[in-house]
Amino acid sequence: MSAQEVFQTKQGVIAAYVAEGFVKPDGKPDSKAVLQRVAEELLSSAVVSDKAERRINPITRGSMRERIFRLLPDLDELGSLGDQDDLEIAQAIQAQITSDLWGMVSTDADARIREFLPNGYMVARVKIGKDLAWASYLTERPGLLEEDVFKPNREKLSRASLKEAARLAKYVSLHPEDGARMLRADAAYSEALGVARHDLIVAAIEAATADREAQPES
Repeated sequence: MSAQEVFQTKQGVIAAYVAEGFVKPDGKPDSKAVLQRVAEELLSSAVVSDKAERRINPITRGSMRERIFRLLPDLDELGSLGDQDDLEIAQAIQAQITSDLWGMVSTDADARIREFLPNGYMVARVKIGKDLAWASYLTERPGLLEEDVFKPNREKLSRASLKEAARLAKYVSLHPEDGARMLRADAAYSEALGVARHDLIVAAIEAATADREAQPES
C-alpha cells in the first residue's frame, strides 16, 4: 500500500470507531468500549461446555467484526459501483478492524478482554466450519482449555525449541570444539526456564488458594 492508502486506512478505522460510538471524551477511539461490547454481546453467547457446542457456539473473526462494527460499508455493494480504489480501501479498513478485534480477544493471560469475562472463564480459539475459519469462545472446562489453549501453545513452543536446537546443532557441527560449552549453556537456559515456569504456576496456585480460603462462607 502507498503512504496515502495507509493514511486513508487509518482514518477509515478511526471513522468506524466514531460511527459506532466507540469514542473517548477526547475524541480518540475507545478500544475498552469495544471490548465491553464484545464480551457482553458476543462472547456471552459463545460459551462452550462440550465438544458439540464447540462446533457451533464459537464466533468467527468475520462475524465478530460484522456484529460490532455494523455500519461498515458492504463490500459487495462497493464492488458493484465499480470504484476499485474505494473498494480496496474499504477492504483494508475491514481487514485492520478484524485484526484489531482478534488481537483484543486473545487467549493470553494479560489480554485486556479478561477484565470483562465472567469469573472462572477463559477465551479459547478453534477452527470451525467447512472453511475452517478461526473463531473464539468462552469456557471453564479444563478439557476444552487443554485442547484449544494449552496444547496448541505447547506445540508451538516445542517447534520453536526444536528450531533453536537445530540452529545450535548446525553451529556445533561447524565448531565442534565449542560443542560442550554450548550444550552446557543450553541446558542451563532450559533449566532456568523450567524453574521460572514452575515457580510462576506454583505462586498462582498459592495465591488462588489463599484468596479462596479468605472468602467468607455463604
